[in-house]
Amino acid sequence: LISKFSALLKNKNSFPSVKRQGETYFKNKYNTKIKHDWGNLLMAADDFKSGDPFGSFNRLRYVLDNEPEFSDAHNLYIKIVTRIGKQDLIDEALHDAVKNHPNNPIFLNMIGKNLLLAKGEKYKALEYIEKSVEKNPHDCIYWLDLAFCYFAVRNIKMVSLCLATAQKIDSTNKRCFMLSSLMFQEDSKYDEAIKILEHALNLYPNDKDIIVDLSMLYLKHGRKEDGFRLYSLIESTNRTNLYQLFDHSKMNTKTDHIKEIKAIKDLDKKSLTLKKKYKILVFLEQGCGDILNFYRYLKPLLKKGHTLTAVTHQKSIIPLLKEVSGMEKVNLTSEIEYKNIKNYDFKTLILNIPYILNIPQSPPPSILINISKVKKNNKELNTKIKKLIDKNKKNIGISWKGNKRHLYDESRSINLNIFSEIFKNNNCNFFVITKDINQDERIFLKQFKNVILCDHLISDWCDTAIIVSLLNEVITVDTSLAHISATLDKPTRILIAKE
Repeated sequence: LISKFSALLKNKNSFPSVKRQGETYFKNKYNTKIKHDWGNLLMAADDFKSGDPFGSFNRLRYVLDNEPEFSDAHNLYIKIVTRIGKQDLIDEALHDAVKNHPNNPIFLNMIGKNLLLAKGEKYKALEYIEKSVEKNPHDCIYWLDLAFCYFAVRNIKMVSLCLATAQKIDSTNKRCFMLSSLMFQEDSKYDEAIKILEHALNLYPNDKDIIVDLSMLYLKHGRKEDGFRLYSLIESTNRTNLYQLFDHSKMNTKTDHIKEIKAIKDLDKKSLTLKKKYKILVFLEQGCGDILNFYRYLKPLLKKGHTLTAVTHQKSIIPLLKEVSGMEKVNLTSEIEYKNIKNYDFKTLILNIPYILNIPQSPPPSILINISKVKKNNKELNTKIKKLIDKNKKNIGISWKGNKRHLYDESRSINLNIFSEIFKNNNCNFFVITKDINQDERIFLKQFKNVILCDHLISDWCDTAIIVSLLNEVITVDTSLAHISATLDKPTRILIAKE
């Protein structure tokens, strides 16, 4: 329908004209008088498919400004801004949809799952997803979303109830298997968890979500070769949001970054046996902690003489990676320029490299950060922290919480009132190394003379590295601070939830 309508269109750039042509098309073709601007909706879908998401964005904004009650337009608009990855647009789109359609279960579900849960506002998310289930109790997906939200707030009893309801509706839904596996992991029944996902993969071959869960489960439990091999099967451009890696204002139908990046060949084992020198584009996937952990795998490729460009949207980690000893030749960037795309012979993701190099069981040595140079680049911060260090006490870096957006944050983070018991040790000074300190926490921490807040001193990972390098040790929950501390060879205690 989209392609047929698009082929007949004249003057596609005039939104009012497209609307009129849509009305005429449906009347002549289907003898139907359409209520909404389906002409521009179909063309918005065509724009997006053709590699012009911002043309689609502008067209849909025209439609919604004139017809805010058009639910299908809201639905497509949400999908497009989510794909683009601009959080402010996603927030606005979801709120507008719910404002105009307060009883629509799709939008209630979306604002709970795609906005509030993603922001870490798990209990608010629960309210919206519960409402979506009330509006449509016969949809298996809504029950599964509700189950995952209950899992995020650690209400395991309700997870089981929601999962059982979803299974009654559709026991073969792939997410029923995924959630069942997660529940077995809760009980430390890892063999059963693996068997369920292996069965699911047989039913849904090449399914990305199942592959991710199963490969990560393999890696967690020592089956590294199986884990890396399976993870490498996922098409590389499906594992990273490419829209976050270039300047959107420069994208149009003539400069389709996504299409050109997808056209770059994927690096494989056979290519590396030819002993040629390649220009390789490497996506640094996952969070900052994983990037620090896996960055070591670029070194063997450098030793083979390849030219590497590493790209990540995590801009704050780039200045620190530039100071990794022996890897100064890696070109680090947060943006892929269109003019450079055709220069690359291959593309890959950093978590594929252990499998490609046949070294899943024998990783290269950890990276070494030239901390002296990092300190030299920020003498002011280095001097400030030195003045705060008490040589007569033990100086300890601490963090009691991780990213609240993380699905497992409820079991990773520790209540500050409980964590604060360690502050009673007056033989130690405690340096709080986290950016996200709310007002209540700030007031609570002020009562401890031996607690020093560092959030105002941290702008990127180089600042974190300077602070950690001057301390005696670090005590933290399972978050990126543990990675940077261990990388700097500081004694590191990681507090893990008891199973």
